[in-house]
Amino acid sequence: MNKSKWIAHERMDEKNKINLFCFTFPGGSASSFATWKKLVDPSVNLIPILYPEREVRRKDPMEESFDKFIEDLVNDNLELFSMPYAFFGYCGGAVIAYEAAVRVKELTGKEPLWGLVASSEAPQYLRDSLVEFPQKDAKNDITEYLVGLGMFDEQIVQSEMFLQYYVPLLKADCKMLDTFIYRKHDKLSLDLDVLYGKEDHTVDYEKAKQWQDVTNGEMRLEIREGGHFFVDTQKKEICDLINQRLVGKVQ
Repeated sequence: MNKSKWIAHERMDEKNKINLFCFTFPGGSASSFATWKKLVDPSVNLIPILYPEREVRRKDPMEESFDKFIEDLVNDNLELFSMPYAFFGYCGGAVIAYEAAVRVKELTGKEPLWGLVASSEAPQYLRDSLVEFPQKDAKNDITEYLVGLGMFDEQIVQSEMFLQYYVPLLKADCKMLDTFIYRKHDKLSLDLDVLYGKEDHTVDYEKAKQWQDVTNGEMRLEIREGGHFFVDTQKKEICDLINQRLVGKVQ
């Protein structure tokens, strides 16, 4: 099949029988999964999803609505979603991954084999968790606000690269995600691992636990060391879990 604009930093082998789609956090990019190529078992196709307005898609405008985003993503990659697949969703990317799985099921009848969610409350709480930027775009206002969220390190937030590159992407993603309308779907049947950081004050335990409501499969909720971006410092441990859940799943 032709290379999809939605995929970057992938590692794929046509002999493999399972695809792992990876959805990053708002403002993030597919490049954050590049190092996973050495950690995820080679029998699993690693497929990071590249959102619009970044990397080679920097000239592609973000879809105006969440529903259009999901529709374009799934339709453009339906052949890959038609294979046995699993997903990893990070922060707001978890809800994108879940809603994409729901849409794939509607179109093909196929469900993901397994899902992994990190730093995310259940879908109905997505819009309440989005970053809302101050009315003024002054550097000090943005810096103070983002540090106050407790998600970002102060030194990183104050860097010019962060403000010039990351903040516009974060704004674009949050604007799209803010159009999300929660609808209760029929439950999926996949097993689901839900992870969150012990020092992450943006994720509520009870709201994270409600991921159980999206599936009839087993939901395992685990607290990890670290804050909202604990995945970035626990790549090996996360990929070990992925390998444990997926290797040998499809013969």
